[in-house]
Amino acid sequence: MSAVPLADLVEARLDEIVRRWSERAAAQLDERLPRTQLVNEVPSLLRSIAGSLRAGRVLPEAAQDGAEHGEQRERVGTELDQMLHEYTLLRRVILEVAEEAGTPVPPRVSALLGDVLTEALARSVSQFVLAREEALRESEARFRALAEAMPQMVWTADAAGRLDYLNPRWFAYTGGAADAPRRLLRVLVVDDNRDAAESLAELAAVLGHDARIAYDGPSAVAAALASPPDLVLCDIGLPAMDGYEVARALRSGGVRARLVALSGYARPEDVARAAEAGFDRHLAKPASPDELERLLS
Repeated sequence: MSAVPLADLVEARLDEIVRRWSERAAAQLDERLPRTQLVNEVPSLLRSIAGSLRAGRVLPEAAQDGAEHGEQRERVGTELDQMLHEYTLLRRVILEVAEEAGTPVPPRVSALLGDVLTEALARSVSQFVLAREEALRESEARFRALAEAMPQMVWTADAAGRLDYLNPRWFAYTGGAADAPRRLLRVLVVDDNRDAAESLAELAAVLGHDARIAYDGPSAVAAALASPPDLVLCDIGLPAMDGYEVARALRSGGVRARLVALSGYARPEDVARAAEAGFDRHLAKPASPDELERLLS
């Protein structure tokens, strides 16, 4: 049996097919495109389908319309799996309208309809992928142009691997002085109180420093010897190995970091004992945020 009756039906009921398809596409695919964008290429694709059915073979126009549909779908941000489902849905709607109209669709005609949609879909997917690759290349080109227009260097490393703030205009904009680059510090926080340790480390990180945490003395010594820090904020009242022992172990191990003792006791003898152990400074707990920020500046 000829496919002409189905071709005639698709052309005669084109608006109805588009309406049903767009409503279901919006509902099933959770499509948020305006209806004008959703159906943009579909009427032309349906006319190409009708032409192919009438000719009894897949016409080049069907593939071309499929390619335009794929490019349009990539342009408006539709995902590929949604576009694949659109073709399945379109075939279903065509056959549904044909059944309601009493138009026969024998196996040979149904197979031809499938061939037309498959060819259109293949070109649609191909063009979708090509358009996506082109969009990515354009994005990369824009990113490169932006990077080239940025200041040559904001951060750099000195010979010891420490980071410096270099760009004076950016530093001035953020509140610093152009002639006084800010050094980023590698900070080791040592405290068995996890909340206190994490709060200190978070403050250091917010200020742009590299912060690590050790929750006991042996771990602190091992971490500092493995990767020497610039600043150690160490609680004195640690279990097993107290802060004084940590300081002595670090100094004997050759660690030249600035050591700051944190203690709930701030009597003169406490400060003297911390200095004797190797600490550079003693702060009474809880240290004020301003004091800590000055240490980290």
